[in-house]
Amino acid sequence: MGTSLRIATLALAAAVLCPIARPADADERVRTEKCRFVRLAEMRVGGRECVAVIVKPLAGDGQKSLLVSRKQEKVLAAVRKLKGGQPIAVLYEVEQDRNWLARVEPMGEAGAKPDRPAKGEKPGRDRPRTPDRPAEARGDLRELARLLGELRAEVTAMRKELGALRAENARLRRQLGEKGVGKEPRKRPHEERRKEPRREPERGAAALPDGLRGFRGMMLGTVVRKAERSFVLRVEKITRTWQMSKAPKPAAAVGKELTFSLGGVNRLAEEHLRVLKNLKVGDRVAVGASHLKGDRLTVMEGFKKVD
Repeated sequence: MGTSLRIATLALAAAVLCPIARPADADERVRTEKCRFVRLAEMRVGGRECVAVIVKPLAGDGQKSLLVSRKQEKVLAAVRKLKGGQPIAVLYEVEQDRNWLARVEPMGEAGAKPDRPAKGEKPGRDRPRTPDRPAEARGDLRELARLLGELRAEVTAMRKELGALRAENARLRRQLGEKGVGKEPRKRPHEERRKEPRREPERGAAALPDGLRGFRGMMLGTVVRKAERSFVLRVEKITRTWQMSKAPKPAAAVGKELTFSLGGVNRLAEEHLRVLKNLKVGDRVAVGASHLKGDRLTVMEGFKKVD
């Protein structure tokens, strides 16, 4: 229907050539112009063959191309009858920097004799200045009115359907609320298995220094205590601070006994778990860690025993 509406709009604007008063809300892309025919040319636009009508102003220099699709048989027939230098009036639509010709009308040369008045018609001011509206334009107006009526009917039907859908949505929400749907669902067995074990705080470990909060980097130290997925490290040295670290004073960790926890359930965490199981109290380790929350550091990478 979008194509039909555009054609109907073009038909309305074509009334300027007939001439008919242009509607106040006509598409601004539709333009009329009086010019002089130069020649025809073959062009290919958007993968389709077109005919370009080359025109120039009635007075002055410059040229422009008005495109005609091969499917516009009536317009093609009209432009093929034109002669070089013939004055014409054109109606065209500007779309994506291209001018698509909708109608062309030959004009009389300056100084040509006016048409003879019809029988019984007085010449001069009593003669109508404009011809009657052609049947084709009246048909286009009727077609546009019909299309607008169909569009209004479709919009009304869509509004009714939307109202029904909203009412059904509200009913389903009430029904689900009565059945308790929306509460936290029961976890499946495989989700329970993947749940990270609860971590208990290490006894005797120091609270995380304020200067180490937001830390991202590498440390070296000695294992003081260890549990299933955590250990306490007496920090000897900060070997590297990563670029994304936000700790204002990483050196505050040196000499402190800090708690380190392994990360979640993934391949890297499983490798860290194997390293932790093989460690003994008193072993020296290197570890890359990040402070995510609380008073613990989370093992991220580079977790290994060193000599």
